[in-house]
Amino acid sequence: MAMGVFDLLSTVFDAAQSLFGLVIPDALSLGIWALLASFLSMWTYGRLSNQEALNHIRPLQKTASKRLAVYDGPFNGLWPLVRENFSLSAQQMWLTFFPALVATIPILFVLPWVSNTFGSQFPETGEPVAVRVESYTPYELHWNLNEKPQKSGTGRWTLSWPIEGETLDLLDQTDQAVLVLPLSEPTPVLHKKLWWNYLIGNPAGYLDPDHVVESISFDFPSREFLPIGPDWLRGWLPLFMLYLVSFSLLLKWRWRLH
Repeated sequence: MAMGVFDLLSTVFDAAQSLFGLVIPDALSLGIWALLASFLSMWTYGRLSNQEALNHIRPLQKTASKRLAVYDGPFNGLWPLVRENFSLSAQQMWLTFFPALVATIPILFVLPWVSNTFGSQFPETGEPVAVRVESYTPYELHWNLNEKPQKSGTGRWTLSWPIEGETLDLLDQTDQAVLVLPLSEPTPVLHKKLWWNYLIGNPAGYLDPDHVVESISFDFPSREFLPIGPDWLRGWLPLFMLYLVSFSLLLKWRWRLH
């Protein structure tokens, strides 16, 4: 795997998930990873934020908002109340913004790994897969197949997923391999290395930086965790976010964080 900074714990997560997978279903594993992310995030926020100052501001803010809501005097008497509300809100934002920003870092270590682990999966043998190639100049590519795959436009094919041990090569005009299937990981997009890949890597690696091909995308099937609802609701992200928000709110209440 081509790792970025936020992928450094992925081998540890892989080892833990291999144990979880022996005893619990993946839908519950998602809950464990969401609990880990929310716990570390809320703990970081609680440690870095000035909860004593926030605890002092909150009742003042409620009182100021109530005075503003019930005020029925002359217009020039309104501005001091508005300024007081804005001042208290600005103080609260100042006290919470940077701790909240730093508190997202634990989530950034967990989220890319969860996406790679519970997102797409390889097709079954013989299952049709759409492949799309994007390049900055027109370029002729072909596959090392006896039977040409179905072509649906420039740089677009539908091909049958190979059997185990077989490879499919996408070749350029000089018969050099631009792509070899199957990939090492079922990532839906293969591209050249970009600046943000130093933070979050592409698990399947990268394309040749000197080649005209910019990216190759695949319609890999997504893993489903919910038996009902539209397709976008059945994947890992909605369930993970539900876990994450629920655990975060629970910890916020339990630790009395502001």
